[in-house]
Amino acid sequence: MSRKALYICLAISIVALSLIAAKKNQISAYYALPCCNWGTVVLPASGEFTAIQNLSLPAGNYVANATAALAYESTSDLSVDCVFMLDGAMQGEVARMTIGSGVNQLISLPLTTAFTIEKSKELTVACRTFGWQVASQPTSITAIRVDNLTVQVGFEP
Repeated sequence: MSRKALYICLAISIVALSLIAAKKNQISAYYALPCCNWGTVVLPASGEFTAIQNLSLPAGNYVANATAALAYESTSDLSVDCVFMLDGAMQGEVARMTIGSGVNQLISLPLTTAFTIEKSKELTVACRTFGWQVASQPTSITAIRVDNLTVQVGFEP
């Protein structure tokens, strides 16, 4: 085999291996954008988690984040909890923030989680409050599907 033929075979092999590696390591992103006319959801004062955004996902490994935007008007402070849910079951930790008293009080409560699902599921951001109604503002979810996922416990002081 001539040197030129050898170089051509080598180049074709490198391109083929690159294409295989690229296909194997594909990353997919999924995004739920805030809905029409602000898509406000009123959280009842009962303390029950209420969905404020959702995103359908196929099977895979994911890292997801969302920012729950919430509004409140009152003369006293109020705590709000938000969490991710997968088909109605809590996923990750509950995040809590206090909304201060006053007119037009707004907060943004960030959420992040990582998980693996074996079949298609619905990822939801759900929030709750006790004692007073809170209104959600436009909320989005981003979920990135990855080939490999390692989840470890973070820093504990």
